[in-house]
Amino acid sequence: MGTLFSQLGINGKLLLAQGINFFIVFIVLRVFVYRPLLQMMKARREKIEKGLLDAKEAEEKLLESEIVKQRKIEEGEKRASIIVEEAGNIAKKHAKSILADAVLESRSIVSKAGKIGAKKIEAELLAFENRAKEIIVEALSSAVALSPESIDEKLTEDALRMVRGKKV
Repeated sequence: MGTLFSQLGINGKLLLAQGINFFIVFIVLRVFVYRPLLQMMKARREKIEKGLLDAKEAEEKLLESEIVKQRKIEEGEKRASIIVEEAGNIAKKHAKSILADAVLESRSIVSKAGKIGAKKIEAELLAFENRAKEIIVEALSSAVALSPESIDEKLTEDALRMVRGKKV
């Protein structure tokens, strides 16, 4: 075999030295480069997987929060419609109460106006009656040709009753 190696130009000692050098370089590369590189790649892979899981969890949480948000919005809309409906009912009740108060107030005002009108009519009638007395006194004094001082109150009252339509 030695001749075969020499015919091929292979030196056995040199081949052995190169084999030992290759083995040393292989061990050094494996210890100082390959293992740290594998560890770094493993850590990177784990970090990427963790990032993907976190992203998936974040997406799920976002979906859940969207669902919760939608429920809250629907709940708020329901509450708002209930509040608006209750406010409408309260407003209707208040409107009825205000209307009833207004009716009572208007009746009170009409009643007061009627009383004031009756008092004014009574006052006008009294003024008319007084004026009628004066006119009767003047007419009687002219008719009897007497002085107004001689006509007594009874004569005037009798004449006034006759004007009113009552018999003496």
